[in-house]
Amino acid sequence: MTLNQLLSEVYSLGFEDSGELDGSFLFAANRARAIIYSELADEKCATLILSAPALSYYSEKYCHLPGEKNTLRLTGYSLSFTYCGAGKYTITDSSGKRTATFDKTYGHVKELIFGGECTLEFEGNLSFIIFDIAAYSEKYTEDRSRLPQYSRFREIKLCDLISDFGYVTRAPVDKDGIALPASSIVGGALRVPYSWSGEIFVYYKPIHTSLLLSDAENEIELPAMTEHLLPILTASYLWLDDDPEKAEYYASVYRTEANRLLVTLPKGVSVEYKDVLGWA
Repeated sequence: MTLNQLLSEVYSLGFEDSGELDGSFLFAANRARAIIYSELADEKCATLILSAPALSYYSEKYCHLPGEKNTLRLTGYSLSFTYCGAGKYTITDSSGKRTATFDKTYGHVKELIFGGECTLEFEGNLSFIIFDIAAYSEKYTEDRSRLPQYSRFREIKLCDLISDFGYVTRAPVDKDGIALPASSIVGGALRVPYSWSGEIFVYYKPIHTSLLLSDAENEIELPAMTEHLLPILTASYLWLDDDPEKAEYYASVYRTEANRLLVTLPKGVSVEYKDVLGWA
């Protein structure tokens, strides 16, 4: 069904004229389509396969005193830490020695380790604090911007992983159907403990894009077996101001048929996404 076909079907439902494909009609059609998607679109299940970051070293906090030097010996292929204060660090590995400074603002550092081992030295004339020093035994990437950064939680933006993600319909669970410990979903992002690994099942409703006047001859995408409901519900919204009784009648017709479909529509479409890098 195209928008032009929808227009024709809607105005055959008790209207005296043929109507126009204008902004008011488009608003009613989009409103009706949004309701159909929210109520009747198949619930989907995305399987996220997460790997725990391969830590070869971790230290929660180091407090630096003015003038002292502190050296760590690390093994692995990358490292990360968070700083608060002003100082500098030096990494010595098979590629040589490289030094960088950091300022007084809170920030993160991610570095490659060449040759599988290095020394990491902190020094400075002022006090500073280093948090979450981590080294990783797995070679994830040679792109420094994409190296892992230790955090208490891993945040996974579901809309970036799942192309048709709309909103979650229930709490994510593990392979045993148990809710994930210390996890949450805020603004479409799933937060899980950094060390968590395994399968996560995210149940969601798919998103849909709004119809435009320029889509007049394009097929309207709708959930399976619901095309006949769009004219009925669109007519209900168009009648709201001029004839509330007709609006209520068509809304009732829609509700009866929608309730019937809720029992018969297929459920549980599954899509799998794998977190191959070990972090989000």
